[in-house]
Amino acid sequence: MFSKTFRFLLVLATALVAYRGTAQFTNYSGSYTDIARRSGINFHLGSTTFLGDLGGNQGAGKPYLKDFNGKTVRPLIGASYTYFPASWFSIKAGLNQTWVTGADSLITNRYGHAAGRYARNLSFKSPITELSTELEWYPMQLLPDFEEASFRPFISAGIGVFHFNPKAQLNGQWINLHQLHLEGQGFSEYPDRKMYKLTQIYIPFSLGVKYKVNDDYFLSLSTIFRKTFTDYIDDVSTTYINPSLFDKYLSPDDAILAKQLYYRGKSSSHNPGPFRGYNNLDSYTSIVFTFTYMFKRSENIFYHRP
Repeated sequence: MFSKTFRFLLVLATALVAYRGTAQFTNYSGSYTDIARRSGINFHLGSTTFLGDLGGNQGAGKPYLKDFNGKTVRPLIGASYTYFPASWFSIKAGLNQTWVTGADSLITNRYGHAAGRYARNLSFKSPITELSTELEWYPMQLLPDFEEASFRPFISAGIGVFHFNPKAQLNGQWINLHQLHLEGQGFSEYPDRKMYKLTQIYIPFSLGVKYKVNDDYFLSLSTIFRKTFTDYIDDVSTTYINPSLFDKYLSPDDAILAKQLYYRGKSSSHNPGPFRGYNNLDSYTSIVFTFTYMFKRSENIFYHRP
């Protein structure tokens, strides 16, 4: 499905570029469009929700919008730099700071898989710092009649790195979970469970609309979807392990913490082996409002007078 959609967008973009090139050749006026070959600075403010193993709705935990829960929404702030080689295309690089959280106790529909997740009673929070570069495409601006329209829908995709650090609360204190190996990551008894990295690559994909206030100011509203390659943003992925292994591999202090945090279920007893997570890649999604100031062309480091 994704490959078919990508091919369709590629064909559409090629056709629009060809049409625009013909139109410019026949109607060339020698003047720049309002935004082409200009750059700007963006300020972002928004909200983020976590989509993973913890919390959510009925059924197994899954990424994307299936497990949206309004109680897990957290703020996002950021800034980025944008350059427009053409009115219909831009390159953006920026830095965002956001936070994510999830808790099985927030589940309200407690049937089937959801009942098991509610009884599991795990929770976490994590800050996330992300750095990315993206290509933005404004398809309507490929049509001459819409080149300087006030409303400009866009889609974007890119690549980035993000840093996270899952924590859980114990006796009023927030404990870093990565160092506790709660699912046996790195233990010889579980050779398939490698220690996960706290800094990883992700792929952002956005849909939005930009509004031109005047030649120098723009407002945007967008939704950012992220494809990650880890199931450990919440430190939950596979099965429970034998807690005696914590004494074998961890320091005495960390072993005490791990024994209290690896299982937090509502049942007083359990056995090693049952699923702790669902082994699906985690994700987080944001809705972002952006204010953009466009520099004058004379202030643009990429601009050279003919």
